[in-house]
Amino acid sequence: MELIFPKNIYCINCDKPISRQNTLSLCNKCYQNIKFLYDKNVSYDKEVIELLKSKYIDDIKIATIYDEVMKNLIHKIKYSQKTYLARYFASILYDLICKNNIDFDFISSVPIHKKRLMQRGYNQVDLIVKHLSKFTKKPQISVSKRIKETKDMYTLHLKERNEEMKDAFESEYDEKLSGKTLLIVDDILTTGATALNLCKAIRNKNAKTKIKIIFLSRASLK
Repeated sequence: MELIFPKNIYCINCDKPISRQNTLSLCNKCYQNIKFLYDKNVSYDKEVIELLKSKYIDDIKIATIYDEVMKNLIHKIKYSQKTYLARYFASILYDLICKNNIDFDFISSVPIHKKRLMQRGYNQVDLIVKHLSKFTKKPQISVSKRIKETKDMYTLHLKERNEEMKDAFESEYDEKLSGKTLLIVDDILTTGATALNLCKAIRNKNAKTKIKIIFLSRASLK
């Protein structure tokens, strides 16, 4: 059947015909347009600096820049039900983990509010983490929940985002996390308000847990 209906013969971004051997099922042009940050030092990034200044986050790594191709692909999984993209995003993040020798014990996603989960039907980051857990052979766990229904962040300025995310997450003490490292996965880093408030909620209940964060993409602020 696969000879008649071969898989992955169209670019997942632009739908142009490709070979099934193409990296990430992207055409060469789309793949070359992705700006990977695998080997880049992102510690100079303003938002990364501010996040690392806090006592809640131990390390941050970012896989790509959020421009043309990545924006289109992330919008597809978030708003167009293209959940098959989760495996490709997990592959990008797995490369990031391997290239940076990121060591951790457990992996978790940034939770979304139950109302948004019902509307969308899934948490796209959770789908990515399910694949990433299999790739890394590290257990996926749930360590927090989103208790505050927040507005869409892209409509808000920095100060508004920080205020909107305040007390948005709730976490409890988890004995198995004591002395361990938790890797949190998120799709886009913009101001860092979501990541900061999530990690604060977790660390306030699990003081002996190290937290590392990896982002699929880094939004460029104007």
